[in-house]
Amino acid sequence: MDPLDRLAAAIDAAAGIRREIARLEAAFAREVAAASRAAEDLYDGRPQAEWHVGMRAVRAELATALRVSERQAERWVHESRKLVDDLPETLAALEAGAVSRRAAASVVESAWTLGLAGADGVVPEPGEVAARRAEFDERASALASRVAEHRLRGRLVALRDRLHPVAPAERHRAAAEERHVRVTPAEDGMAWLTAYLPAVEAIAIHDRLTRIAFVIRTSDEPVDPEGLFADQGEPEAEPESEGDERGAEVVPPARGHDETSLDRLRADLLVDHLVRGERIGRFDGIRPQVVVTVPALTLLDRPDPGGDPPELEGYGPIDPVTARRLTSEAPGLYRLLTDPHSGARLDLSRTSYRPSAELRLWLRLRDGTCRFPGCGRAAAHCDLDHTVAWAHGGPTSAGNLAHLCRAHHTLKHRSAWQPRQDPGGALTWTTPLGREVVV
Repeated sequence: MDPLDRLAAAIDAAAGIRREIARLEAAFAREVAAASRAAEDLYDGRPQAEWHVGMRAVRAELATALRVSERQAERWVHESRKLVDDLPETLAALEAGAVSRRAAASVVESAWTLGLAGADGVVPEPGEVAARRAEFDERASALASRVAEHRLRGRLVALRDRLHPVAPAERHRAAAEERHVRVTPAEDGMAWLTAYLPAVEAIAIHDRLTRIAFVIRTSDEPVDPEGLFADQGEPEAEPESEGDERGAEVVPPARGHDETSLDRLRADLLVDHLVRGERIGRFDGIRPQVVVTVPALTLLDRPDPGGDPPELEGYGPIDPVTARRLTSEAPGLYRLLTDPHSGARLDLSRTSYRPSAELRLWLRLRDGTCRFPGCGRAAAHCDLDHTVAWAHGGPTSAGNLAHLCRAHHTLKHRSAWQPRQDPGGALTWTTPLGREVVV
């Protein structure tokens, strides 16, 4: 058999095996759910203390049989019961091999939180929660069947936000009460430091650390990392990177700033606030460029109940109260208004030889990430590429530009992977084996 045919056959076989694994995972979920229901029937009517002990014993029995920890067994029971009892569409997609168990677990997690109370402690009506969960199940199962696993979580967050019966501001206040920092030991004297905190602060921290890392790695002079949390200035147009095939390991944060200017990075606004004795608000000292897409009616405190929520670039939906405060108070913020009826971004369109800063910003928000299939690298850290090269007659327009990370930009120029940009911005990639993948 020709090597190309063997490659195609092997990939087809691997995909078929994954579908069979998904079918077996659905059967596994049904049996675990059946075991859970049998355990409940066994201890039904017993005193509460005896019931808890009995259920713990059954969980240990299951864990022993499956050779996993009790915590893992409990997680499987929870996921299986939710799939079987509450999410029939997602379970059917799993049985058909259209989604993986990992994707189904993400749907379960998001669906379960649809019933959580807000900061005021009011729990939504069970009937309303059930209706919202059924709609979520239908739409999420379809989403999971066409979105890569590692990008699915963000899409589910946005869908859940649209369907949640509790107001976004109430949910945000309740969630903010659970913020925390955790240290997890690792090998070789290292540790993982993780923080659960409001999205605005998290995105700003990550943005600034990315800039600092780039300066440290590219500066010709010694750099002390301390004191580099700084104001980055206003954005400028970036140079076109079309055809750059060097495959550089270090890619600047692509925000349009002079990232190599140590003087600009060393001015620490937050320290200035402390020295002057000024009051420090929640968003004071957050200087990296933050882009929030805000429907126009939200700014007027009259949000459209059926419309899209405000979105924080690099994260997703945020509550209207936070969006309005960011729009009015936060420094270094791009305010991008959207039409309340069509949802189209306003005042960001231009066709020219070189993309304007406005067109670059528009494309960054349109793409969100690298447009190669399955790649989740943020568009802010990618090259802006002509789908049809300028040298071959391709125009510099929104219909012929898309973000590609450096690795996939190089792959486009050096391999048989070829994209075609369709009206509306969708990219259809033709693989070296002739398959078509739409992104």
